[in-house]
Amino acid sequence: MNAFCGDAAEELTHFAIPKLNVGIIDVITGREQLGLKGETIINGGLNNHIAWTGIANASKTLDLLHFHLTALIRYMKWVDGHIYDSENTLEFNRIVDFLREICRIHNIDFDDTVKPILVSKMPLIPKSKLTGTEWEKLIKAMRDVREKLKAKDKMETPFVDHMGDQIKINPPHLSAMDSWSEFTQDAGIAAQDKAVAGHKDRNMEFITDNRGKFQLMKELQNLLPQADVYMSSSVHLADNIQLDPNAEKKMKLEVLGRDNKLRGVPTNFYAYPWTIFFIYSSKSLLDNDRLPLYPEEKVDKTLKRDGELTILDVFTARSKVGQTKINFPLIISQSKGVLPALSQFHYIKDYCERFGITGNGTDTNTQNYHLDLCPDIALSRTTIQRKIDEHPQLRRALQHTAYLYQIARYWKNFDQSLLCTPKELYEDIKKLGYDWNELLECRDWWLPDQYTNPVRYLSIIDLLKMRAGIYTPYWK
Repeated sequence: MNAFCGDAAEELTHFAIPKLNVGIIDVITGREQLGLKGETIINGGLNNHIAWTGIANASKTLDLLHFHLTALIRYMKWVDGHIYDSENTLEFNRIVDFLREICRIHNIDFDDTVKPILVSKMPLIPKSKLTGTEWEKLIKAMRDVREKLKAKDKMETPFVDHMGDQIKINPPHLSAMDSWSEFTQDAGIAAQDKAVAGHKDRNMEFITDNRGKFQLMKELQNLLPQADVYMSSSVHLADNIQLDPNAEKKMKLEVLGRDNKLRGVPTNFYAYPWTIFFIYSSKSLLDNDRLPLYPEEKVDKTLKRDGELTILDVFTARSKVGQTKINFPLIISQSKGVLPALSQFHYIKDYCERFGITGNGTDTNTQNYHLDLCPDIALSRTTIQRKIDEHPQLRRALQHTAYLYQIARYWKNFDQSLLCTPKELYEDIKKLGYDWNELLECRDWWLPDQYTNPVRYLSIIDLLKMRAGIYTPYWK
């Protein structure tokens, strides 16, 4: 007799763990999953724990906040969360700056819709007002409450199990931790208060700190999925120094190399996050003449060494949901935060050998070219920022193009017969009588109100299946 089978089997089995679609990283951290009405969802994005690390001044906080806040805006009706600032350096108005830009590209009025409820939905809590131990107690208390929720109080998703029934989860709680390196529990604070810095009575401080974090990490591995907490965190990078000069440096994660290690976290941190992103480099986004590569048209295009745009080179250092060592860029604005569409344009142009781009433009001139999925919009290096701002369809086409490239390259189990070039996809879909303007107005992130939301759902995989004649959008 198999004690794990029988009536209890369906309760014990995990069919799918819904992730929150946030763009850019969805394919890298996801896989295809069928929806209730036959649509194919890319089940990726925010999972139970995504961590960001990288070189100094690599905008780790900005990156984790972008995806964290994007999830807040997209799932506003169903989620809540918090930002725990263990470094005491974040300011509320900085969060507002990022949110205004995210709301703008989602066509949401920040002042009327988000600002009135922001503090209650997503408080920014510094360590100076809440100790690490108090934070831990609140997370556990929330878990205890959520475990008792009845099915009627849970949130329906469009994902289905093996019987075709909708999968339900607790309303997601978005937890941001910046950073684990500076997170301190009460035992660590007690050690600090015991004597002044450098005193012999504090020799055990770091061992105490490490032991407490090790225990907490072990508990969070189970606590986060139990409570449907989606955690985004940062951790600092440090030099991997050996006291014995003859000892071989052990490589914790291949992408980090032998000279780097994560600072201020226990050894199990290398194993427990679902995904760890490593920011390898950070530099101003300039051309060979030290001018802005993608200038804003309203500013002086001849302004040399302008640092408004920075490009981050990012790798997946660890992934339980996909390949490691996937490389992609993030372009960030000092004033607006991450620029998703411009990042994806640069990605397909410079990282993907101009996949889905037609024309004679190069990196340094202003000759026109266009995106194969959006051919009616002429692009150039000096106008791309404005065109992205003006045309939501262009932003969606850029995302579809980037996702198509990543699916073809990294999803080895994907049905290869569905793959094609962006140009083939555009032309064949058009021959079937579909209006591309209508298709590019659809969203490509799942929602609990998937089938009643006025903005319809359509993924890049749906488009590939439409071309193959094996799917018709549920709203058709």
